[in-house]
Amino acid sequence: MSKQQQTTEQAVASLLKRISEAGRKQRLSNNTSQADQADIASISIKALQKIEAGESGNSSVLFKYLHSLDLLHLIYTALPDPTELTPIEKFEIQAKNTKIRASGKTKESRIATSPALKAIDKNIKWGDET
Repeated sequence: MSKQQQTTEQAVASLLKRISEAGRKQRLSNNTSQADQADIASISIKALQKIEAGESGNSSVLFKYLHSLDLLHLIYTALPDPTELTPIEKFEIQAKNTKIRASGKTKESRIATSPALKAIDKNIKWGDET
């Protein structure tokens, strides 16, 4: 097994352990038995026991379990918003909104290269020029 795979497996195992501990703690603080919590989550007691043991399983069962403990929203807050625009999408929108003139230049580049502005630039003296 490569180092990257071991790291991924360790990360998954660590997350499953953390979820199992948090879920078990929440269930016990609610003073709920495994059987009752399994009924609330609409999952089997065996599935609940696997989750609380930190074993991998079906993600939808895990989400039902977390939802029944009112912990599922914490996963949502940890994930990026899929409706937010990516930097590429923002750039494409900005590019669409930039109008190209018949000369092929944008308004800003046309102003910067105008003869009138060049003439003014030649007459400007900075403090260090003589």
